[in-house]
Amino acid sequence: MLAPREIFVTNHNDFTHTDRFNGVDYVFQPKQKVLIPIDAAEHMFGFGKDDKTETLTRLGWANKYDPATKQITESVEGPKWLARFQFTQGVMVEVGVTKASDLAPAETAIDLMGEPEAA
Repeated sequence: MLAPREIFVTNHNDFTHTDRFNGVDYVFQPKQKVLIPIDAAEHMFGFGKDDKTETLTRLGWANKYDPATKQITESVEGPKWLARFQFTQGVMVEVGVTKASDLAPAETAIDLMGEPEAA
């Protein structure tokens, strides 16, 4: 079996997140799935890494300035924001067909439970 080369990312935050990898800009709207290369997910979100410190720092989410104390402190929000990105794998399912009219329309996606999903 071939290892997947792409993964879906869904942003469950209430803000749009933008990032860039390998010269490609990505926009992650809230509640929208975006298909990206696995190596982009590793770089942008620390996908597959136990320690997310490098990712949080790169995103600017590791620390925040506290105007009351005039000090930079560890961000409580940053790890929560990062944890709200969900990663899912698409699965190709082979189905027998005997004629062209048996083919699913291109704009229809089927989830693993067999329910139609908006493309």
